[in-house]
Amino acid sequence: MKYKETVLIFNTPALNTDIQTYSLEELLDLHIKVIVLDASPILSPNANKIVTATRLSDTRFETHICNTKMELELHIKQNAKTACFIPMFQYHYEAKLVFKLFTKYDVYYGHVTTARTELELGPSNVKYKKTWKNSKLNPAHLYKAFFNRIGKKVFKYKNASFIVIGGKNNSDLYINACIHNDKTKILYLHTWDYERFLNSETYDNEGKPYCVYLDTYFPFHPDIKTEIGFKFTQEDKKNFVNDMNKVFNYIKENYNLKVIIAAHPRANYKDKVDIYPNVKIEYGKTSQLVKGASLVIGNVSNSNLFAVMADKPLVLINSYIIKKCDFIETVLLEFANLTGANVVEKATELPKNQLPKINYEKYNLCKNEYFESGDCNKKNMWSSIIDIWS
Repeated sequence: MKYKETVLIFNTPALNTDIQTYSLEELLDLHIKVIVLDASPILSPNANKIVTATRLSDTRFETHICNTKMELELHIKQNAKTACFIPMFQYHYEAKLVFKLFTKYDVYYGHVTTARTELELGPSNVKYKKTWKNSKLNPAHLYKAFFNRIGKKVFKYKNASFIVIGGKNNSDLYINACIHNDKTKILYLHTWDYERFLNSETYDNEGKPYCVYLDTYFPFHPDIKTEIGFKFTQEDKKNFVNDMNKVFNYIKENYNLKVIIAAHPRANYKDKVDIYPNVKIEYGKTSQLVKGASLVIGNVSNSNLFAVMADKPLVLINSYIIKKCDFIETVLLEFANLTGANVVEKATELPKNQLPKINYEKYNLCKNEYFESGDCNKKNMWSSIIDIWS
């Protein structure tokens, strides 16, 4: 084996939940040393400040926080000849420093986040409102777009050695988001979410049936403000929580199912312990919870696809608070169109005394298009990736 170490570089804070998201324990089982460089302080300073979820603290992973460009360069230089580097992001303007350093020290690197379950929106009559901040005419946007599309060709950064692809529908999108050439190995496997689903056990609720709510930390998630440019008021947040509690109570009364919340990886409910009373909140157990659930409810999240993987009925709650942000509602409706999921605005719109039905035709199409692009040959994903390093 050419490399016995891998260096994972994060542009947002590295979290304990990333261990499960990317099946990192598989690397340890394969006797690969994992070095984590958290470069969020210099690549995404805003995200570094506002993300409150538990940072990566597992001592099995050698973790370094890079607060300066010099620290990041030093770590890359030290490991340039002994490790395979994996940026946990694709090429983009804010991360250009990483690819510049990859080129300077001639490192061996590849992309694995290209096997995330991401859905591009298809054609739709539903449009979202443009603001100056997200307008394509914004000078800042134009400059970054130029750099993302043209800059990587002009500056001749080092090409990735490999790119791992998950779903079929995402292949061109992801390959073109990376710096590559005809020598770049394209590895067609399946998505990390599907890997996680296959490896997870079924959640044990002491034998009692339950409903799982796939939390997106809405409307508290920092990305709503930083990425979408929308800010919900405190009253909005309060009303959304009240709406969800009504849904939870309806499900308990009409389906005799208690609700368990599968917390979002970035969620931090430690200072919000009273917002969902009498509801258990579990962290890092999303796939396990979905496997054992009788019903899955959610809002806007790729984790909703776990319901499709497990052939569970799925309901998306499109509350009037979500409707305030046209972009978020658009994504929710497009996801519902893709999966055939039931969409309701409030609890009373749910069917009485019987669980919502599954659109198996759309579920099967979704599985084929978005979860698998190839064959792991009965090996775990990291084993297949490491084969490339040899």
